[in-house]
Amino acid sequence: MSGPARITLRHRRWSLRLHRRALALNLGLLALLTAAGIAALLQGRIPVSPADLWQLLTGAAPGRAVAHAVFDIRLPRLLVTLGAGAALGASGAVFQSIARNPLGSPDVIGFTAGAASGALVQIIAFGGSGADVVPATMAGALLTGAGVYLLARKNGRVGAHRLVLTGIGVGAMLSALNALLLVKGDLDAAISANLWLAGSVEGRDWGHVWPLWTGLALLLPAMLFGMRPLALMAMGDDLAGPLGVAVERVRGGDASGGAAAGRACHQRGGAGRLCRAGRAAAGATAWPDGRSAAFRRGAAGGAAAGRGRSADPGSARRGDAAGRSGHRRSGRSLSDLAFDTAGTRGAKGMRDDGKTTATGVQSRLRTQALQLGYAGRQICADVTLALPEGRFSVILGPNGCGKSTLLRGLCNLLPPQAGQVLLDGQAIARLPARALARQIGLLPQSAQAPSGISVEDLVARGRYPHQGPFRQWSAEDARIVAEAMAATGVADLAQAEVDALSGGQRQRVWIALVLAQQTPILLLDEPTTFLDIAHQLELLTLLQRLNRDQGRTIVAVLHDLNQACRYADHLVVMAAGRVVAEGPPARLMTPDLLRQVFGLEAVILDDPISHTPLIVAR
Repeated sequence: MSGPARITLRHRRWSLRLHRRALALNLGLLALLTAAGIAALLQGRIPVSPADLWQLLTGAAPGRAVAHAVFDIRLPRLLVTLGAGAALGASGAVFQSIARNPLGSPDVIGFTAGAASGALVQIIAFGGSGADVVPATMAGALLTGAGVYLLARKNGRVGAHRLVLTGIGVGAMLSALNALLLVKGDLDAAISANLWLAGSVEGRDWGHVWPLWTGLALLLPAMLFGMRPLALMAMGDDLAGPLGVAVERVRGGDASGGAAAGRACHQRGGAGRLCRAGRAAAGATAWPDGRSAAFRRGAAGGAAAGRGRSADPGSARRGDAAGRSGHRRSGRSLSDLAFDTAGTRGAKGMRDDGKTTATGVQSRLRTQALQLGYAGRQICADVTLALPEGRFSVILGPNGCGKSTLLRGLCNLLPPQAGQVLLDGQAIARLPARALARQIGLLPQSAQAPSGISVEDLVARGRYPHQGPFRQWSAEDARIVAEAMAATGVADLAQAEVDALSGGQRQRVWIALVLAQQTPILLLDEPTTFLDIAHQLELLTLLQRLNRDQGRTIVAVLHDLNQACRYADHLVVMAAGRVVAEGPPARLMTPDLLRQVFGLEAVILDDPISHTPLIVAR
């Protein structure tokens, strides 16, 4: 895509996409930095003129005193200063991206305090000085980073806000420990420690430059390769994961790299005032509807009985009775429904090819006895399901029944507690993140557009699973993104900021992002939420067209029963974390099902426009 706002550099198979404005800004900052560096080389007790500096650069000899002042004193100090600033700036950018919070800099979330603790222990407790303090500083920062990460980890994930709050707490405790060490330590050691923490470039020579810049040369490229995944994580883990980002690995790896780079500024005492300058530079850069517990027991026991999986022969009868007692009018139990719809359940038996069910239903994506939950709390239980290939399926059910949880499990965003999800007969948990992202796309409810991003740039992020570190953009990527925007009707908004769009326009942009991902299977979690009725119908018509014209398998969670019956080919009905019925809308929708699952007394008519079931509440 070659618009006025960006430029693509290509060399054979290598490509890099840059924004013109960002490139111009960085070149301007580089020019200012160069001018400041030249000015620093000219300042000092030994006078050095610009002409003297030019003679040194061209190989002439303006005098031994001038050469000694520039090459042996000022230039090493300048390089140490630049290295410390680069380390702090890079680590600040990494942590702020990980935490999706401007407070996520190393000094705020405890890493600086951890580095200081390592230095103080080495100086005060062991009498260390000079080179002995550097590894202690690095160890303190890395141990603090590991501690913050582990403390912030919950249910196998590290939340951004939890990471920041945990880091602030750990930093406060370490600051108190540092104050205690200074008070209780020997006076001379405490003075030496304070001088070391205050930092200075005085006395720095080439022996300090090479270790610092060698470390940066190793760390910064690795961190730069991680910036694209971090940019995707700024949109939320629920979108970054399905786009092929190994969220926990990136967060943990880049946090370690950020900690190491951030502490590089402490090399040879480069802390204190220098680090504060670096930080300044970095900153610039029960069911909600009150349904009875009896119904929940009835749904669970009845559904299990319908599948014939109850370990306790009496549990099905007890669940069936509980389900009947939990409703005003009960014609049939959920176990009856499960038996009635068993003939349409494609997941009852699979052939060896992993795609065809015993009933002849083609399905690439299916589950086997899947159990999902959070923090040991089970949400979905014993879900065995085959989603028809090339069809528009809708998952229905009352609030809190596990619809969104099931959708997260289908793309491995939520690892199963038991059972498995299979794609073409292979467990998706064993697939690499990018390989899975080329097959299954997810549009979650919680997607967040970075501030100031344009429509075109946001949609372009859908190409991440098909790209690599050295091939970031191609003519094919440009064509696919343009086609995705055209298909969703947002091509004329390509240069507009997403923040300035209406709710309906924003939702179409998110659909375009998922389309640009070019996956044969699309999962959408309540895509019509927050849209008015006109935009809801517009979006569902778009999804139906994509399904019919492009043959994509679409699975959406919806709440509107009439919309589901009108647009979907296949319905999946859930209750109490289990699939209790599935099949075509015309055969599945009955007054009994509506009464048993939703507690709704209704009549079902024929829609005079679409000739699909039309549900009218009594």
